[in-house]
Amino acid sequence: MLRITMLVIALAWAPATASLAFDLTGTWEGKWSCKIFSFGEKSKESEKDSVMQITQTGDTIFVHLDAVDRYSGVAIADAAKPDKGMAGIAACSTDNDLVEFAGWDEIVQWKVKTKPDKGKGSIKGSSVWSDPGQHIATCKYKYKRVDTADPAVPGCP
Repeated sequence: MLRITMLVIALAWAPATASLAFDLTGTWEGKWSCKIFSFGEKSKESEKDSVMQITQTGDTIFVHLDAVDRYSGVAIADAAKPDKGMAGIAACSTDNDLVEFAGWDEIVQWKVKTKPDKGKGSIKGSSVWSDPGQHIATCKYKYKRVDTADPAVPGCP
């Protein structure tokens, strides 16, 4: 009976330990670039000095990008390598209607590596966003963590 109890405790502890290694909380610096198709014309937009703040609670993440745009989503650790994983976020204004304008819509996918023992990490990803009837864009993101302090990013309004 004691062996079974210890096994149950060990199995319950393993996922919690893995999720602690995969924590995106902190401040990240990097860049983003977008290829935009706007009113039938192609253009590009980028930011080379971008700052992103992330607060993670469990698997839920809240993101504030360049002190302007806000997102929420989920971070999932790789079962085999718990300091790596994926995250998916959506702009707070995202809805399921790409025809009527109710704000811009963006879905982002990240590949994430964290180094919990060093307080570092990296994020690389891409997104698709639209501003109904006006713009469609694809964007790329690349960031490094510079601080692990929780910036207390609130959830979407």
